[in-house]
Formats: sequence, structure tokens, C-alpha cells
Amino acid sequence: MGNEIYKDYTCLAVRTEAPFRGDVPIDPQVSRLLHGAVGLVTETGELLEVAAKSPLDEPHLCEEIGDLCWYAALLSDVAQVSFPSLVNRTFQRPHPQWLTASLSLMEPARFDVVLRGTGLIVRGAGLILDQCKRVIYYGLDPKVMDVESINAGIQTAVDGIVTVAHSGVSQSLEDICTRNIRKLAVRYPDKFTDAKAVQRDLAAERAVLEGTPVAVEVPRDAFITVPFPEPTDEQRSALWSFGIPGTNQRASLQLVFSWPSAIAAVSVPGAESPKEAAEVQPVA
Repeated sequence: MGNEIYKDYTCLAVRTEAPFRGDVPIDPQVSRLLHGAVGLVTETGELLEVAAKSPLDEPHLCEEIGDLCWYAALLSDVAQVSFPSLVNRTFQRPHPQWLTASLSLMEPARFDVVLRGTGLIVRGAGLILDQCKRVIYYGLDPKVMDVESINAGIQTAVDGIVTVAHSGVSQSLEDICTRNIRKLAVRYPDKFTDAKAVQRDLAAERAVLEGTPVAVEVPRDAFITVPFPEPTDEQRSALWSFGIPGTNQRASLQLVFSWPSAIAAVSVPGAESPKEAAEVQPVA
């Protein structure tokens, strides 16, 4: 291309730009898909910036992987597919040897794995964004979006996230997800607000990412703290039963965070469980 086409290219290109259909409200599900896919792309950019630095700030890298998991979980909720099943499918497919390699990769090899994974994430996000683009700019009816393409995009993005999580970091993907949710509990103890999204306690969030116990204020009727010894792998996924102090009631919970002070959602009172949790106290 000569300089002349460069000079005129912008005005020639925008001539065929699709207009924004401001008079047509965006479907809520399309809005959520757009949020999730844009989030995957922006977090991928942040992850690449962190991964390219030396020495590596591993808690920060794991934070970005956790943020990617959050957006993937949002997309899985829209598609009504469980996030764990998406992760399991990644491991059920034929995959390169480095995906199951020991966590001792040198930095150049780590960055190569990160590039492979982020490429998959962006590719998956692109499949989702293409469907959103067709609705928002081309007038496609949301009811006839290509669901298979959207689901393929979500799975491809999860494949990439799992790949990046095997780039030599010491935390497992389960630990990364755990700390991501706990970080968000520090940031939004009740629910999301615009103000709390801006006014963040970065020191407390960093402490969570580094595995330091942090007191978290949460609604009394929604969460409890459970101090107990380090659980076995079987106990991590077990349903725990406990007595509520000061009452004759019992409740059950699913373990969410790691020891020494786990935060877990209260389930149905009276549910049976194979384990007893000692010294349970509601969060004040």
C-alpha cells in the first residue's frame, strides 16, 4: 500500500461502519455475554503485562488468573453450564505434555505457556464477541444467536485459563479461585457497588492473595467463620454440619475457603453431614 491509501484509509473505512442501534435496548443476556467476553480480553492484557516482568510477581499473576476465572464463571452462568464441568472437559481432551508438567518451569518456558493460553482465551472471547456484535450492530435477534459458537468460545477460553494456570505457578487452580472469591469478599462484603469498585483496600486484598488470614465483614445471615484444622482432600468438598451457638439449631455448609479460618455459605438447617465442625461462630 502506498502513502495515499494510508492517508485516505480511515475515511474510506468508516464509510461502511454499522451504526449503533441506540433505539434498541440491549438484551440482558447479551449484555452479560458482552461483559464476560470484554472482561476476558482486558484481564488477558493485564495478565500478559504481569507475566512479562522479571522477577515474576506470582501472587499478582495468580490474581489475574483468578479474575479470568471470574469472567469465565459469569459466562458459564449465562450459558447455564457449570464452571467445574468446563474445567474438567479441558483435562479430558488430548493436551500437550506441558499442561501436566511439574511446577518447575523456567521463565522463558513459563511465558511460552502463558502465550499459548492467552491466545486461546482471546480466541474464545472473539467467538462470543462476534455474536454480541451481530446483535448490537447488525440487528440480529438475540434468540437466534449461534449458541454453539458461544459455548465453544466459553470452553476455548477456559482451556486457555487452565493452560495459563499450568505455567509454573505454585498455586493450584482451585486455590486461585478460592483466593479470588475471598479477595472479592474483602472488596464487596455485601454486594457490588460502584463506590467500592473504586475505593479498594489494596493492602487487604494483597494479603488475601498471599494467603494471609484477613478478617472479612459479611452479612450475619449469609456467612459464618469456621476455624478448624487443615482438611484432607476429601474433607475439602464435604458437606459440614455444625451447631449454631446459643441455639438448638444445626445447619450445614460447603467449605469455600481454606484454613485456618474458612468462610462458607450457610445451607439448609438440619442437613446431615459426615463431619462435625468445632468452635463455629457467626460473623458479627
